[in-house]
Amino acid sequence: MSVSSDEELDLANVDLPSFTTEERQSIRKAIDHFYKNEFEEASSIFADVLSNRLTDYRISHNLIISGFYQNGLKDVDRFREQFADVLNEANIELNDLKVENISQPVFLYNLALMYFQDRQPWKALELATTLSKHLRLADYSCPLGKRTRLLIMELYITLQNFDLALDKIEMETKRKFRQSMSAGSSTSGMSPCSSISDLSESVLRNEAEQQYDQSVKIKMQEYKTLALLCTRTLNAAKKEYKILGTMTATAFSNEYGRTIVSFLKAYYNYLRGNIRKGLTIISAITIPKTIDSFLETGDNMTMIINNNLGCCHYSLGKPTIAAWYFQKASQESNKPEYKDRKSLPIHCLSFNKKYEIMYNFGVSLLHAKQSQEAFNVLTICQIAFPSNPRLWLRISECCVQLYKSTNENDFMWTEKKRNILRGIENEVPLGKLECLSTDVIDPEKPKPTLRYALHCIETALPLINTESVLRFCRLDVRPSNPITNAVEIYTLRANILCTGAFITLTLGHYAYTVRLCNELIGMIGVPNVFNYLGKVYLSEALFKQGDVTLGLEMFSEKLISNYTLNLTNVTEYEGFSYGCTSFNREGSGEPGTSDTGVTTTPPPVKFSHLGSSLGFKSASGKLNPAV
Repeated sequence: MSVSSDEELDLANVDLPSFTTEERQSIRKAIDHFYKNEFEEASSIFADVLSNRLTDYRISHNLIISGFYQNGLKDVDRFREQFADVLNEANIELNDLKVENISQPVFLYNLALMYFQDRQPWKALELATTLSKHLRLADYSCPLGKRTRLLIMELYITLQNFDLALDKIEMETKRKFRQSMSAGSSTSGMSPCSSISDLSESVLRNEAEQQYDQSVKIKMQEYKTLALLCTRTLNAAKKEYKILGTMTATAFSNEYGRTIVSFLKAYYNYLRGNIRKGLTIISAITIPKTIDSFLETGDNMTMIINNNLGCCHYSLGKPTIAAWYFQKASQESNKPEYKDRKSLPIHCLSFNKKYEIMYNFGVSLLHAKQSQEAFNVLTICQIAFPSNPRLWLRISECCVQLYKSTNENDFMWTEKKRNILRGIENEVPLGKLECLSTDVIDPEKPKPTLRYALHCIETALPLINTESVLRFCRLDVRPSNPITNAVEIYTLRANILCTGAFITLTLGHYAYTVRLCNELIGMIGVPNVFNYLGKVYLSEALFKQGDVTLGLEMFSEKLISNYTLNLTNVTEYEGFSYGCTSFNREGSGEPGTSDTGVTTTPPPVKFSHLGSSLGFKSASGKLNPAV
């Protein structure tokens, strides 16, 4: 958060009375106290000035900001109400905001931070982008402009637009280089934009800005390393995290910076397939024994490390051990001391990754053959990730696995064909008849039936539009990283179609099965196992539908023997928010089961959020560019 300087107060609104010399001196003194972390003195002076200017919302803004810091950045709900009142007094219209109408840029910057903390990154990005075009903030030397651009970078990381984040980082680096070159040959005075550090050439604030610039340099290096890892540019990422290690070794007096490097290094090794090395790096990180580290940085290291360890074990083929670690991470995030909004600073409120961890936990349970428990956990995640087709597929697999633990019989073609021709139905396992329930689906209390599994498939299919895939080649599957490979996207759709074909065949919806199988068989470039199962399910549906001729044609050995029953080795890596790496592997089950004897795509990886102490807790001016 930031207070407005005296120059910003002068330029902000000509309709308000000008400051007297005494008021200006008081404001400068208050801002100096603010930069010295003397928030009580700053609040007292701002309150005295406001007593003579009761309608001046600019002073009211500075007063609530300094008071917020005086209160340790706690009681966020009360601060949010006070900030909303100031925005109303300033008559700031956000619905039709134009650059030329911005008179209070610091107000909008703080509002963008509030959006970010409220997990509304799209609104924060829209506001910060508009703000960055402001003439005064466009200058590289403007401190508020630097913070705004850094916030935009983090928002792109949060929204998983890693290519745009890299472009912004590159542009900022070039701007900094040009600024440093021109500074060596220019003797001109301060830029009109440098209002935050412009008060009587305050040495204190100049030093704070220098510290902030160093922090920004480190932060941009973290962003760059992270974005390169997420875009699988591993060789460049290795070089960047080594540079980051050198920078943090000299810039940080605590373990926080080195912890970030360790997590990024672990993630790099994970992406390279060196799972055990990543596990070793994660295990070597010291878990804090008190809550002080969390209050300072906003990162629950115990939760993050347990989540990472769970993902590593899952990748090593140990889903039961992985589920144990995910459960520990979930329990840690649910402790009472992490839920009291009034006692936690603002940068600690967005740490909770409940649904991301639950997603990991559910997938590991599914692969550990605990289908009922996996279903209960994954259905909770529908609230947070309703547009993730992979999540809906996993829930349907839970239902199918309860009904049928394996589909190995589907690959015994000779016996399968003989049973179909004889009219022998698949026997429903004892105790699994409830899976065939035809009760009305209750979205609030879902049951793991095949009918609900079909509902999940029907929800997932529209989320993968093949036309948009061809045009943009991007599929958002939060909490995973977006899928940007067309083959992986088509493979996911083929998996959904194949699972749906099995479900509809079992429920007796043969016409629906034929439609799904025809689309599946017509897909090009997907793993052959899906084409094989599509032929099997189609032939059985045609035969039961009464179309014996086409059904027998599908039984042709030539049509079946052309398929090798191996999936292509496509690795899907899950996305992660900025900072500490916490792995998350996501399963990719086979139609009708998650254990078929035919290996599926390796589950992806997930890094949890590790914010930066640079924000509200920084000694660089009490701005929060990236919490």
